[in-house]
Amino acid sequence: MSTVSDASPASSADEPREVNGVVLLGPDFFSRDADGRPQSPIACAFPRFHAVVSGRGIHAAQALRMMDHIERAAAARAQASGGGEPGAPEETAIDDAEVYADAVALIVRDPVVLIRCDPGRMERCFASDEMLQRLLPKERIQFIGVHLAEVREQVRRRGESWRISPQPRSEEEIVREIRLSRVQVGTGAVYYQNAPTGGRYLTYEEFSRIRPLVRRDPAEALARLREIVDLTGLLNRQGVRELRFFLPPGCALDARGLPVVIDALERAQAAGMGAREASEAERSSRTSPTPSRARRGPNCARTTRTASPGAPPCSADSSTSTRRRSRSTRWG
Repeated sequence: MSTVSDASPASSADEPREVNGVVLLGPDFFSRDADGRPQSPIACAFPRFHAVVSGRGIHAAQALRMMDHIERAAAARAQASGGGEPGAPEETAIDDAEVYADAVALIVRDPVVLIRCDPGRMERCFASDEMLQRLLPKERIQFIGVHLAEVREQVRRRGESWRISPQPRSEEEIVREIRLSRVQVGTGAVYYQNAPTGGRYLTYEEFSRIRPLVRRDPAEALARLREIVDLTGLLNRQGVRELRFFLPPGCALDARGLPVVIDALERAQAAGMGAREASEAERSSRTSPTPSRARRGPNCARTTRTASPGAPPCSADSSTSTRRRSRSTRWG
């Protein structure tokens, strides 16, 4: 039986391809870019549709990509049939809510794929497991989220306790786990992802790397700042922030000033200022976030590209969210 690693990641990552009856959208699970960074740190399984979407970004964006794939496939069938009905009746009835409900979050940590279990949706998690076994050996598919008693109990009832992802114990294992948790979303910024919850952390060191970029590469600096503002304002299906600032206990970071910094840099860029002037504009705003105590959690500014009240709380980035913003589906 061929496996997902037998597919060609470089040439067909953007095109749907089928392996053992499973449609794959995105780079192969364990493929890496020219710099050696994982191209698919996360993925989303859709067992009802026999499909997996992989890549960087957030899981909600992968659900949107799955919706687009379903729509394009229906349109292609309609065209092939001479403009008749777009696909089978059961396919035309599929709406966004059904796709979101089917989505199961995966975390890719070479050489394994981790299924992030949700206690209220374990039947979807187990269906995803069965589908993934068409792509990978069973021992390379593990369950996370077992810190929740209900998840742990259901995994044990199926006799799959041996496939619970083990916690790192030795120093070597801990270092490796930290290294594997380094992920990117849509820019060059690197975050640390908590596999069981899906949340990411931004360190002070990584955040500090944005300042010199204001001079060297203002466009990348702006992209990273926008991404940070976007992600700190989003929640995933489990109610966990997509991004938090990594701080000592009892500390929280007030990031409300970041949109002002972004605005200053955008105006500088629009006015054709050079790197030095843009850097001075950034300094003059004097709104860089500073840690403060006695706050219970991040008070993070939400992106101005906010979805409508009924939209998924972890709606995708700007490249896909605009078209879907008016839809009433919720993610989670």
